[in-house]
Amino acid sequence: MKFLHIADAHLDSPFKGLSYLPSKLWQSVYDSTYLAFESAINQAIDNQVDFVLVVGDTFDGPKPSLHAQKFVAKQFERLNKVGITVFLTFGNHDYYKAENYAFDYSNNVVIFNSEVQTKNITTKKGLPVDIVGFSYVQNHITKNIVQNFPEVSKNHYTIGMIHGALATSDINQDNYAPFEIADLIKKNYHYYALGHIHKREIVSQRPLAVYSGNLQGRHINESGQKGCYLVTVDEQTFETNLTFIQTGQIIFDKLVVKLDQVTDIQRLQDKIEKALDLITVQQMKMVKLVIQNSQFLSLNAKEIINQTNLLDEISQNIDYSVILYDVELEVNHKIDMTEIDEIYFEEAKDSLLNQTIVSEKLRPLLKKYLPVEQLIDHPNDLTKQVQQLVQLELSEAVTRSEESED
Repeated sequence: MKFLHIADAHLDSPFKGLSYLPSKLWQSVYDSTYLAFESAINQAIDNQVDFVLVVGDTFDGPKPSLHAQKFVAKQFERLNKVGITVFLTFGNHDYYKAENYAFDYSNNVVIFNSEVQTKNITTKKGLPVDIVGFSYVQNHITKNIVQNFPEVSKNHYTIGMIHGALATSDINQDNYAPFEIADLIKKNYHYYALGHIHKREIVSQRPLAVYSGNLQGRHINESGQKGCYLVTVDEQTFETNLTFIQTGQIIFDKLVVKLDQVTDIQRLQDKIEKALDLITVQQMKMVKLVIQNSQFLSLNAKEIINQTNLLDEISQNIDYSVILYDVELEVNHKIDMTEIDEIYFEEAKDSLLNQTIVSEKLRPLLKKYLPVEQLIDHPNDLTKQVQQLVQLELSEAVTRSEESED
């Protein structure tokens, strides 16, 4: 028996943080989630799987566009034509409301509702398979749904579909059908197809519980290869093996250039280009440049970075598949302060540099160094980035003061 485990396609992802890109490049980025989903369907057909598991967040929101709906319906119909069944759950992003959907899926698509349900299929060789799952109908589920999963039927290969997260002590994180590994062990299923976490991970070997990750990375925090799992099962012993299949069309990556002395723009460009030469290119890469110890940049170099298209200039001299799309200036030293000044600075940093203050009061600072939209759209990175920028401003002020004294 073979089946494909996919999750978190996030079709309709707006890629708002990259909307400043040239229109043709932005369109390639936007289309990447669709091409990744189509690639997964191609793999299901090419490998002649018995069925496909789609574990939530196929769409990026609860009101998917007609384009996205029509696209998915077409892909499922392709599977229908070759006799492949689809088992579909809805996640916290695309939680199901019937009135938001304009297309009916073909007869090969089995949809789970908000209650725990068991769906059945028999393989070509006669193995009965039970698939247990549930869908979201709102964007949060705080209860442990796995506790409601039924027991295993004798001689049935049993799969649990869970769009959720491992329970943690952080009450702010337990909003997505939280479960414990002990819950999975107790049920004694043969395979748990997990979704929601965008990082590929095997969280348990016995029983086998697997996050396939998302099909396509959407920003630097979703870096590396993305895809799905082809799962092969021995129908006599139930031994289960995984094969990762890459579907991502674009890889997000980070390039770190570390400075150790005062550096002008020419030396900086040379260091960046040498570092880029070491990048292995097999497909399109969106690369974020991080300049560590940026306090060593000359003031002129900083102005050129912030006021000209340096990244575009460098990109013209490298492989066309590598796109430098962002730059982060990172300060890696502490500014000399008196003890009392350092205490006040740390208190101010923690209390004032929050998202509200940044968006309302610090836009000129953000505008100077980074695309404002990118930071605002990624609040998890916001505070760290702004704190770095404040330190950079202070470092510049100290440098200017020293130069004026000379």
